[in-house]
Amino acid sequence: MNFILSYIYSFLTDGILYIIILLPIYIICRYIFIKKKTQKDICFKPSALHEMAAAALFIYLIMLFTQTFIVNVGANAIELIPFRIIILQFRAIFNSRKGLSDFIFNVVGNIGVFVPIGFLLAYLYKSNIKKTILCGCIISVFIETVQLFLERTTDIDDVILNTIGTAVGFLIYKIIKKIQKKRTANQ
Repeated sequence: MNFILSYIYSFLTDGILYIIILLPIYIICRYIFIKKKTQKDICFKPSALHEMAAAALFIYLIMLFTQTFIVNVGANAIELIPFRIIILQFRAIFNSRKGLSDFIFNVVGNIGVFVPIGFLLAYLYKSNIKKTILCGCIISVFIETVQLFLERTTDIDDVILNTIGTAVGFLIYKIIKKIQKKRTANQ
């Protein structure tokens, strides 16, 4: 459990410098975009909640890219056989506690890290599940492709699990929207 907490702490802190540098640039660019869009379309009025969600997605992607590109883990491997590593880690569960923690970290971590992406994409763009999953898959493939040139492991399982995480995030968004609709209808 400590390794999960340390990873979450690392995930939140490793990207802070990049956030401090890039967030003001994002805000300025977004402000210019909104200003130009409102000049062309007077009906365009972005909500504060939408803008906060867009900023949250931007910040989250910075933190994700920090973990996947900048933090050096010193491993360099390519795994193109689907589920090979997951099966090996599952078998290792029966040999040691570390096997269980590695399995949980890999499977739950790779799914969980993309849940916010699926949720925020569904909220921001009101897209259907196919477009949201495709976008999450493209982000994951981009990450794994860049890792080919870094001292990182490139694993097809990561793409599969990240894509599942995107779908889970989308479904969580849809469930929340359905609950909100029921509450509104009952009032």
